[in-house]
Amino acid sequence: MTSKKRKHKRSKGALLIRRIAIVATLLLVLFLLGRLILILMNLVGREQEDVVTINLTTEPMEIFVPEQTTEITTEASTEANNSTEASNSNEIPSDANVTTESITDVSENLTTESSTRSNQTLSFNHIAYYIESRASRYSEHASKHPLKSDEQIVLEVNMNHDFSFYDNIQPAVMPNDLLVLCNKYYKLDASFTPTDLVDVKEGYYVNDGKTYKLASSAHDAFVKMADAAKEEGLNLKIISAYRTNSFQANLYEKYKDRNGQTAADRFSARPGHSEHETGLAIDINDVSSAFENTAEFKWLQNNAHKYGFILRYPKNSEHITGYMYESWHYRYVGETLATELVSADITFDAYHATVLYERYE
Repeated sequence: MTSKKRKHKRSKGALLIRRIAIVATLLLVLFLLGRLILILMNLVGREQEDVVTINLTTEPMEIFVPEQTTEITTEASTEANNSTEASNSNEIPSDANVTTESITDVSENLTTESSTRSNQTLSFNHIAYYIESRASRYSEHASKHPLKSDEQIVLEVNMNHDFSFYDNIQPAVMPNDLLVLCNKYYKLDASFTPTDLVDVKEGYYVNDGKTYKLASSAHDAFVKMADAAKEEGLNLKIISAYRTNSFQANLYEKYKDRNGQTAADRFSARPGHSEHETGLAIDINDVSSAFENTAEFKWLQNNAHKYGFILRYPKNSEHITGYMYESWHYRYVGETLATELVSADITFDAYHATVLYERYE
């Protein structure tokens, strides 16, 4: 082999070695870059985990599931009796004057449930309408409903809703008062007769041959209201007014026999528990759900409070009042209070529990 050929062979070998070295170097660089990228990704992942851990350990999230209240909105399907029984009482003194307070401030707390109380102290004397004698009842009711606010607990106990309807019945407070509360927890004595009953004027009740009576204040207010409606081409007639205890007892028994006690309790009061026995309640025009679709009802919705009347058993309130929606049943409470109740959108029961609560201490 000549020297020239030997040099050429060495040159090719050296070139091959250099190429192999370059490829090996590139592979090593790529390997090192890959490892570096993996290291950086791991570092970033650990930083993110640290952030999540800090958020979960320093700012815990509270999951709140409100307790739901079942509301019954079934409309009345059974007509109430449209006749009344005359009273033999001749006493006509005036009702006691009652000064009412504004209820705007308390109305916002009456229909909502809030998050659980901090540390559940079961102390409720910071609520404006707290009743000292009911302290143990507040605590017991709160222990059964831990998600309800302090305001809601005190409100419900003040309305006696820690008991079932017709349980823990008490005598009606100030039965001759304009704002007497007569419901499923407060009962009028069987011998009670309103002291200021008057005959309803002819032309303001249905012509069925019966005599109708009302407390004088409610009577005068209805006459004004009916006259105002008549000017707009509408007719308002009383079809049920004052009832004696015995009349209410017979009426209730009739409905209980026909419909069963559970159903009857939704639309008829037991004797002593009917607002009609106060002489301050009236049924207007038609004791059926059809009355809601009349022009007279729509007019009453916009104007009844101006004459001192409230729709006593409104929609979505059976869990409070104990009675299904009655578009025809109105209660006289005076112009000032009727306007406040309509504006605040609360029931007469809630008003007693939050404003007139001192009567029940």
